Amino acid sequence: TESLFLALAAALFYYAGENRLWPAALCAVLLPMTRPTGLLILAPVLGGLYLNEYFKGRVFRFSKWVLPAGFLAGYGLYLGTMKLLTGDYFAAAHSEKFFLTNYSTAHLFHPVDWFINNFIKTDFSIAGLHSGILNRLLFGGYLAALIASRKKLNHSLFLFSLVLGLVPALSGDFASYMRYMVVLFPLFIFLAIKLKDKPEYYLLACLPLQAFFALAHSLYIWVA
Repeated sequence: TESLFLALAAALFYYAGENRLWPAALCAVLLPMTRPTGLLILAPVLGGLYLNEYFKGRVFRFSKWVLPAGFLAGYGLYLGTMKLLTGDYFAAAHSEKFFLTNYSTAHLFHPVDWFINNFIKTDFSIAGLHSGILNRLLFGGYLAALIASRKKLNHSLFLFSLVLGLVPALSGDFASYMRYMVVLFPLFIFLAIKLKDKPEYYLLACLPLQAFFALAHSLYIWVA
C-alpha cells in the first residue's frame, strides 16, 4: 500500500495548500481505508491547522471541520468494511498475532522496554527481520533529518513526518521500517532543497543503497 498511501498523503497536503477543500477531503477519507495508520495523519492536520490559527476564529465555519470529518468517516468506513466481511471491526489488529512482526500500540507506553529490546537485547544482523542493523541506521538518519528540517517545513508537514515516522518505529521492532520511511515525503522535500546543488552527495548515498537492496532481494534476504 506504500505507493497509494504516498500518493494520497502528498495529494492531501497539496490540495489543502491550494485551498481545494473537497479533493483534500476525498484524500482524507481514502487514507485510513488504504492503511489504518492513515488515521494518524489526523494529528498533523489538526495540529497544523491549530498552529496556523485556523481554529481561532469566533465564527463557526463548516469548512474548518471537513478534513477532520473526512478522516473519521474514512476510518468508520474501514471498520464497517471489516465488520461486514469478517464479523470483527478490529480483525486487522487481531490478526497481528499471526504475523512474525511485533507491532502493537502497547509498545508506545513502554519506551524503556522498547529501547532495551531493540538496541541492547538484540543479536544484530545486516538485514534480519527483527534484528536488521540497516533499519536502525535508517531510523537514526530519519531522526537527524527530522531535527534538521524542523525550521524548514511548515507545521503540518513537520508533524506528519514526526508522527508517521515515530509511531511505526516505537510500536514495533523495526521489521519493515524501511517501508514506513518511504511515505515520509516532507523529508524528501527537505533533502531535495538541501542537496539541490549537490546531486553527487545524493547519488553517493542512494546508489550503493539501491545496489544493496537489489542484491539482498535476489538472495532472499529480508529487505521489506
